[in-house]
Amino acid sequence: QSILPVLKDEILVGPPAAPPTLPPAGTPSSSSSTPAAAGPSTSAPTNTTASVLNMLGAALERWLVRSFVSVGRDKKRTVSTSMYRVADVLQQLLTEPGLQLWKDRIRGAFKTLLAAVTEKELLIQELKLISTHLLDPTYLYPALEDRIRTSVALYSQVEDTQLDLLRALKTYRDLATPEGVPLRDFITRLLLENMVGEGGVADLLKCRRTWVTMLETYRKKHDITQPPADPGRALTFHYLSNARSVLAKLSHDIISATCTLGTLQLVLNNEEAIFNLMEGAGLDQSASSSEKGIMSLIKKGKRVLLPGDKADQAQGEEVESVAHRPLTKQILVERGVQMTALENRITQLQSIVNIFCSPLRVELGTLPAQLVEVRSNWENLVLGDVCDLFVTLPIIPHVPWLYEHRGSELFLSKWKQVGLGPKPVQEAAGAAPDEPALPDLPPAANAEAAAWQAVLVENPIISEYFFTMANDQEEEVDADQPVESLTLSSLAEWVVPTMQEKWLEFFVEIDNMSITFPKLSATFGPIDKTKIHAEIETLGLTRLVVEQLPIPIEDGLKQERKAHRKWINRHTDLVVNYKLLDDHRKRLGALITLLPQLAVLFARPLEEANDELYRSLQDTNATFTTEWENQTLVNTTMFIEPVTRILGHLPDLHLAYMDELAAPSAAPLLQWLLAYPNTDAFNKLLSITKANTDDAITLGAIASLFSTRILLSTLLYPAPGHLFDSLAHFLSSYATLGIEGSAVVDQLKTASEQLPLLTKTFAEKTTSPGLQACHTLKDIVTGGTYVWDAAPNTNTNKADTGGASTGVIRLTLKHAPATGKEKIYTVDDLLDLRNRLLLVEVPRDEAAEAAHSDKPGPSSSSSEGMATQPLHVMIETFAEQLKLLLDITHYLNELNRAVHFEFQNYHALLPAGVPVSVLERRAHDLRSALGQWNDTITSLRSTFYFLNFFSMAQLLKIVTLLDDMKASEDVAPELHSMLIYVSTALQPLHTLKIIQSWK
Repeated sequence: QSILPVLKDEILVGPPAAPPTLPPAGTPSSSSSTPAAAGPSTSAPTNTTASVLNMLGAALERWLVRSFVSVGRDKKRTVSTSMYRVADVLQQLLTEPGLQLWKDRIRGAFKTLLAAVTEKELLIQELKLISTHLLDPTYLYPALEDRIRTSVALYSQVEDTQLDLLRALKTYRDLATPEGVPLRDFITRLLLENMVGEGGVADLLKCRRTWVTMLETYRKKHDITQPPADPGRALTFHYLSNARSVLAKLSHDIISATCTLGTLQLVLNNEEAIFNLMEGAGLDQSASSSEKGIMSLIKKGKRVLLPGDKADQAQGEEVESVAHRPLTKQILVERGVQMTALENRITQLQSIVNIFCSPLRVELGTLPAQLVEVRSNWENLVLGDVCDLFVTLPIIPHVPWLYEHRGSELFLSKWKQVGLGPKPVQEAAGAAPDEPALPDLPPAANAEAAAWQAVLVENPIISEYFFTMANDQEEEVDADQPVESLTLSSLAEWVVPTMQEKWLEFFVEIDNMSITFPKLSATFGPIDKTKIHAEIETLGLTRLVVEQLPIPIEDGLKQERKAHRKWINRHTDLVVNYKLLDDHRKRLGALITLLPQLAVLFARPLEEANDELYRSLQDTNATFTTEWENQTLVNTTMFIEPVTRILGHLPDLHLAYMDELAAPSAAPLLQWLLAYPNTDAFNKLLSITKANTDDAITLGAIASLFSTRILLSTLLYPAPGHLFDSLAHFLSSYATLGIEGSAVVDQLKTASEQLPLLTKTFAEKTTSPGLQACHTLKDIVTGGTYVWDAAPNTNTNKADTGGASTGVIRLTLKHAPATGKEKIYTVDDLLDLRNRLLLVEVPRDEAAEAAHSDKPGPSSSSSEGMATQPLHVMIETFAEQLKLLLDITHYLNELNRAVHFEFQNYHALLPAGVPVSVLERRAHDLRSALGQWNDTITSLRSTFYFLNFFSMAQLLKIVTLLDDMKASEDVAPELHSMLIYVSTALQPLHTLKIIQSWK
């Protein structure tokens, strides 16, 4: 009675301003959308009955929506009253005889109002108040049911919201659909439909708590083993009963060992959830919450449960009477141990095949193919069918021992010596013992096994798995000599026992330190000193067996662990000292040969001067020559002390440089350098030669010779009256040489090797190069600009930088000459220019200086100052300037690699005539910035733990994404994919909160 007068006014008068925000009739919209206007056409109205009815219907729908919807300041549309009141009003309107014509319009208004309510508001708050069984079954309830379906579909995506919905369903009381189906059962069925997926164990685990709640709730009121009499619960029973069947079959499969390895691994990773599901389903099971986690129990036994152990041999027991046995944690542990033992066996056999069998050319048949097939089908293999796979192979008892020694270069070297050495008489005579048949694999393996057999005939070394160390250690075998193939039985019967015997002998010699120096050279000589500790640790495994200590030693007593660690450290130090001693022994002999060549550098011959250090050098070398063969490891400390007094103060690079300098190939170079003490004559010779050749090898040799002479000049050309008075004085001066990298050693080696070519070139080239390099320098000083730009580094792998591309900051010099064509000088060009300038004989008289200073410089004071300097001063300034420029470039790249935010897209310019003081200050500032940045990052990583989950490149990417979020929201998924690495529970909503909080 109150609506009709208002509606009449609405029709007759019309809305004062028809809002364009109403949706078309019957069109639902989301809570945040703005519906468009609905109603009659904007064309001139007609007086037909249809047009009048359309106007009435549109006005009715418009008025109903506007009556219940309020628009806030943020233009968000919300329903201003409870939906149950809305439903009551619309239900009453449908019964009004005068409004029967507009039922579709009333339904359209109801859909629009339902769309303005959020899923949570509808399912958790509003729906329990609506008398759903009284709603019109043709017009109102279908609209409500559609909205319920979409809301439940959204709620079923996350387990927390699923549980919220289940809790809300308890408050639904006696609500039902117009057909009489309880609304609680209807929504439960919808929830199950969205949760089921493929219906496997993985789907149950995705929503484990929800399934447990639903199973327990159903079982409290109904028998889950019998179909319900109420057809409204039939579908719910179907889903829950299927879930219970899946769990029952899973329990049976695990107990009977008929489950797949993939399923078993899934259960082991989620054992607590599995037992909760089974308890919720009412299945008989025993799972004590006080027991340790299953995976921890399996891992604890993983060390001893290796192929060949008693526990492994007992794995093949038949499982009987599983139909009525409950699934317990003990049974699950047993199955996990079986799978772990199988995985260990496969892993170890693959290592044996690839590391130990390939170098010996062992006949393996289809074993490699079967191992690959097992790995590729691992998830689908049935535990009971494969748990005893390969246990009958004769090599199996020895596999764990070989596997533990797979990383030792010493062990692999001795292994090949034994395997490629002479065979026992019974083996060499022919008639190899019968090989046990390999186990049958699933049919899918047969074709691949045949393919592998063909590959093995052509190439016995399987490159995909072959241990790269074997290539380095493999001894040369005469290709003309026939090589007898070994078998797995051969390995088990004589190769492994012989290897065990020899390895034990080697351990005893190391343990009691009775191994001789020559034998140490043969064994540890090729091994880098950084790997010696790992080799001694591998030998320590034999000590654990001999001393009957726990394996691993971490399971032993504190004093046992301490004694074992002390043994490893002591023997590591002895072997490292021996390698140093062996290097010094060779070095002392070379030094004694070198010193006579440098006799002109000493004030008196060292023999006549009775030099104490030189006498110690000769005595030590004589001792090495006469007694080296008979010394043992225990004497290492005694021999290292006198050698350390002679050479111990020299850094490693100086020792490496001395080795090259004392080599026989360097003797002619030393004599040639000693013959050219005059720097001007040397520079003139090199300048003439360099200006008249363009051969790259010759130019490289000249550069190496020049650098070598500069480095050795303080040693080879002492000032008059300042000759060396002792060997100690000579070595002290040698220690001050600026040997700062391995490149200088390579330069010395190149100069020594290319000296014949250089001497020939020197004799042929006689023309003068002129002063072109000086003119080039003057040009770039007056009009050049140093440029630093960030460029992509093609040598950097993105996987090494956390997925972010790493750039490099490069220095160039850009010069635009009078022709207007710009020329770019790289760092190599600038270094070449500097070297050419240093080779030029610069005139020092005033006239010549004036001749090189007659050109006016640019207006820049810095450039003008340098351009007007005397030529020799300009060259010296440029050399110092270039050194600082390289230092600046180095610090810039260090800051870039450290992912300093201000040095990622770096660009800077400096005039070529910039004063040296400015460059020094810039280099100092960059060095300080690098130190401060590293300290800041270290402090932040110590304070904020989760920063350590990301590399600096990744952190820069995250900050960039957060900054870009203000311009575009398209990068939100990428940011979420990076942050989820810290916690897989991170939801997109959490990421949005992070974005909103970013300042």
